Amino acid sequence: EEEKIRLGYEKKFKRLKDLNRKGAEPEKLQATQSSIKKELTKINITIRSIDAMSNKVHKLRDNQLQSELTKLIQG
Repeated sequence: EEEKIRLGYEKKFKRLKDLNRKGAEPEKLQATQSSIKKELTKINITIRSIDAMSNKVHKLRDNQLQSELTKLIQG
């Protein structure tokens, strides 16, 4: 899913550059910029979601390790 979003962003960004280079109408440029902003929003949401999951994994790992270390120390 993340790769699909990234590829969509790159494709739209390339289209914007091409339209800009060709001197396209402002409406086309604005429409493409708007779709790029939507892709960026999706990317940012995905990044935040991954960060949240990663933090949960780290907390679980740390809690389990702490428990195991305590058991080892106490013998």
